[in-house]
Amino acid sequence: MNNKRIVLFIILVFGLSSPAFAKTISCLPKTEMGEAIGDSHIYERDETLNIKNLSGFDFEKLTVTSAEGNVNKIVKIEDNIYKSEGGKFTYYFITNDKKTIMTELSVDNIAAYVKVLFCK
Repeated sequence: MNNKRIVLFIILVFGLSSPAFAKTISCLPKTEMGEAIGDSHIYERDETLNIKNLSGFDFEKLTVTSAEGNVNKIVKIEDNIYKSEGGKFTYYFITNDKKTIMTELSVDNIAAYVKVLFCK
């Protein structure tokens, strides 16, 4: 395990239990798939829930932080349904009441994409 992963793991274990991070929900993708017009497709299943794919949701501040570190605004459509705002693509997030399982999906003119995330 490299140093960046060790630091991220320590932040997650100790930092997420502190009040400063109490509003952020961390999510790891379990399954990701998509299809595009033509021959382009994606299908991945992460058996190990790789920490490098961690994303964060703050449902009070209405922000999502991608695995790459990009922060985007989200808007609440109704209970447990949110939509990204201002990015290159529009994503919809549907979650259960406890916010422990979430789907992320996007559909545009040439592609459809869905991801299943486990959150804590």
